[in-house]
Amino acid sequence: MGIIKDVSKKLAGGVSLAVASAGLTNCLCVGAVDPAPPPLECGKVDGGQSLGANGIFSGNTLTITIFDQQFSAQVLAGATVTNVQGATLRTVDTSSGNLVVTLDLPTSDGGAADGGAASGSFTAEGTLGDARGSSCTFRRTFSFTLSGNTVQVAMRGEGLPLGVPHQATIALVQRRGQEVVLEARTAFQGSRKMEWAATAGELSRDGDRVLWRLPSEPGLYQVELVVDYGDEGLAFDAFNLEVA
Repeated sequence: MGIIKDVSKKLAGGVSLAVASAGLTNCLCVGAVDPAPPPLECGKVDGGQSLGANGIFSGNTLTITIFDQQFSAQVLAGATVTNVQGATLRTVDTSSGNLVVTLDLPTSDGGAADGGAASGSFTAEGTLGDARGSSCTFRRTFSFTLSGNTVQVAMRGEGLPLGVPHQATIALVQRRGQEVVLEARTAFQGSRKMEWAATAGELSRDGDRVLWRLPSEPGLYQVELVVDYGDEGLAFDAFNLEVA
């Protein structure tokens, strides 16, 4: 049976808040470029700093294209769109390497289809991948406004100051043999979703705590915590244990 030799803790991600750059360009920068684009930086992807968006309106259909404007990365298959407000989701397509969201807008009197104004929002979630094989996940809420045929798309929270960063910390509560009890500690009291993952062993969750049963084989193992605060952003932490 292995012995837990050392406990070490490191910050794997840090706080990724919903402060987004404007990203409203027409540059669909995907594919090979010269010179080669920089490698993906997940902090920028998670924070929305590398994402851009534009929109086209025709009839009662709004098409919004979300793309990476910094690393020439492509949106991988499996992206989802949820929390649609002010429209009805028609299709989600990533075949171009971008995330193309097609929405049907209301056709009531005075709506966008009649030349009036309309607005709404949706949450897009997916993964960016680059030619090096690196990948980063993102989850951003996009808002749109229309006036006539003019479309404006922005990421919610853009340019607005946010409150205290909602960090997350993994704390070691107890050790007993090949098992440790870890606890997620956050200062945020609102809605949140926690996900735990380990490189090996078994995790059993009980509220904000997990029981981690480590493997007996010697090695360095890691457990990771991701806390999703919705529109407030994401927080990450990781905890390493060595079995010798």
